[in-house]
Amino acid sequence: MISLDRMPRVCFAMALILSCGSVAFAQDEGDVVTPTAKVDLKVENEVVATAAKGDRLTVRMVQGKWLWVENAEGERGWIEKRRVSLVDDDSPPDRPSPPDDEAAPDDGPDDDPWLVTIGVLAGQNIYTTYAYIGAVADGYANDNYDGEQTRELMQETISLAEVAIEHLKTVQKSNIVESDKEAIDDIVEIFELLKREATALSDFTQSGAQEDLDAYEEARTTVWPRIKSVLQIE
Repeated sequence: MISLDRMPRVCFAMALILSCGSVAFAQDEGDVVTPTAKVDLKVENEVVATAAKGDRLTVRMVQGKWLWVENAEGERGWIEKRRVSLVDDDSPPDRPSPPDDEAAPDDGPDDDPWLVTIGVLAGQNIYTTYAYIGAVADGYANDNYDGEQTRELMQETISLAEVAIEHLKTVQKSNIVESDKEAIDDIVEIFELLKREATALSDFTQSGAQEDLDAYEEARTTVWPRIKSVLQIE
């Protein structure tokens, strides 16, 4: 089954505007900030990462005095606004880090429902496409479909996979975090393998060649472990 808890996390939220003296704090989701001194990124009292002065952190959400940030390695956690300055600030203050005596919020932002929906539908699509190609192959082997019918069905399958790939790549170019882009890469690669499997089956119905049958088997046995991994199938 698809585990929603394992789906990529991303947030799109309106930030709160805060100004304090001459210090430039993050004002919006998407700002890039840097700590004014070494500081921990936290979830509640748990330290999930450490950021040094000069590190670039991208703000993903603003919640009161807290920023939900992501570092270059894709690690995310909460940091107080008072501990950072905007990267484009000409003269960020050089001051010691305040005492780290407060617990951060209990969790990061909720999964974006649109990306979760895309992930669920893409997962269902790759699973049913794999099963469909196998069912058509069995039908061809048992003379339920002739070569022309099989080729038509596989061309339709390839065309649908190409449409899915095109739209997934459009989402990938939008303002989403790197981990979500990597997850889309995985799905696109699976669709490409399914296209290869469908193409090999179509070619085999015309040629009857062992090399086309081998190509079909290679694609089939390669894509299934990838599908199991993405869908968390035991």
